[in-house]
Amino acid sequence: MSLHDILRKAIETRHSVRIMANGLVREVCPLALGYKGARQKVLTFQYRGGSVSGLAPGGAWRCFFIDDITSAEIVDDEPFHVGSHPVAKTEASLDYVTCGMGARTRTYNHLAPRGA
Repeated sequence: MSLHDILRKAIETRHSVRIMANGLVREVCPLALGYKGARQKVLTFQYRGGSVSGLAPGGAWRCFFIDDITSAEIVDDEPFHVGSHPVAKTEASLDYVTCGMGARTRTYNHLAPRGA
């Protein structure tokens, strides 16, 4: 199963995922997959694991470019964690949403010139 497929399945089934991103193991709950500019990105709520900037008690929102994630596995025995304002966070973090919980999936080509 590809990294994209693992993250999509976790979003659709509300499962946590253990990822290796930017050299750190992190436990996250993915909320949305999409694009920021031309790069594929995932919005997550990180509740455990490594963090360069530190992790607040209870967790924090984190976005990762898919090409910065080297591995992912679904964690079956962990409850799903979500922070405040997930829809607003999704809309602020991604230009184009391909899979997400609570946010409208935007199906337009965000890289096309306006009026095209």
